[in-house]
Amino acid sequence: MVFPVLAHPTWIVLKYLPAIPCPLLEQDLCSIYESRRMTCRLAASADAEICARTSHQITNEDVPTPLVYLFSRASFADAMSAGLRKVGLPHHAYEFNAALTRALDIENGERRWLAGEDIFADVSRDLDDALAPPQAQQRYQHACTDRKE
Repeated sequence: MVFPVLAHPTWIVLKYLPAIPCPLLEQDLCSIYESRRMTCRLAASADAEICARTSHQITNEDVPTPLVYLFSRASFADAMSAGLRKVGLPHHAYEFNAALTRALDIENGERRWLAGEDIFADVSRDLDDALAPPQAQQRYQHACTDRKE
C-alpha cells in the first residue's frame, strides 16, 4: 500500500508498506515487461536506487514519485473501478501483488470471479470505495449516462 508523505513542486514522497513480491519477477526483472499491465506502467520513482532498496525491504526510505504518475494512476484506478461497477463486478482496490498471486494460483480464477465468487476475499484491499466521494459519484453518473451526440 502507498501513503503520501511530503509534497514537492513536481513530485511527492511516498511511504511503501512491505508487500508481497510480484509473482512475475524473475531474477528481479519483469518477465512480462513488454505486456505489463497499466498498474505497473504507472509505477515510477524519481530515484531508482531508493525504490530498489525499499522494494527489497533493505530500507524504509521515502520513495519520491513524480506527480504526473500519481494523477495518472488515480485516474486509471477511478476508470477501472467505474467500469467494474458498471458491469456489476467487485470494484475494490486490492494489494496488487497479493491479488495477482491469488489469481495465478487459484484454479479457474477468472471464470469464478466473473461468475461472482469473491476469490480475493482475504486479500488486503482499500476499505474506502473509490467511487463514494460526491465528485467521483458525479463523474460515474456522467460516464454512465447515454448521450446522443
